[in-house]
Amino acid sequence: MKEYAVFGLVGVILVLMSAGCIEEGGENQGNVTVNATENITVAASGDIVKVDYVGRFLNGTVFDTSYENTAKESGIYNPDRNYEPLEFKVGEGEMIKGFDEEVVGMKIGEKKNITIPPEKAYGEWDPNKAVDIQSPSLNNWCRVNSPLLVRNI
Repeated sequence: MKEYAVFGLVGVILVLMSAGCIEEGGENQGNVTVNATENITVAASGDIVKVDYVGRFLNGTVFDTSYENTAKESGIYNPDRNYEPLEFKVGEGEMIKGFDEEVVGMKIGEKKNITIPPEKAYGEWDPNKAVDIQSPSLNNWCRVNSPLLVRNI
């Protein structure tokens, strides 16, 4: 089964994301706000931008967002996280390829919903690469809020 990432993008460039997102409203749900670090009208490769976003699976389930209220409403709120725009340099590989590509060319005030295919995100689902870790096996050495390192052994 293919999972696609869909993000809404709102290009608001000011001086100074296997998923889907469709809905708008409230806190610009389903949109991404782009803020550039220079006085530019169109985001280009090499620009530093800040992006507000809501990422949803194709079934509408929110899996990530920069909006605190959306996180609370969706049941994914983390009190230890700072809900603020995501800052990155366009075209530098800091974001998944499909998200990075969609920010390029966005204009001030532009709104954009995008769907990111697996090959431009985290790749096709491969059950051979997934590991199911039962929580009782973690209880002996892992506590809430402690760092967890997983490596390919």
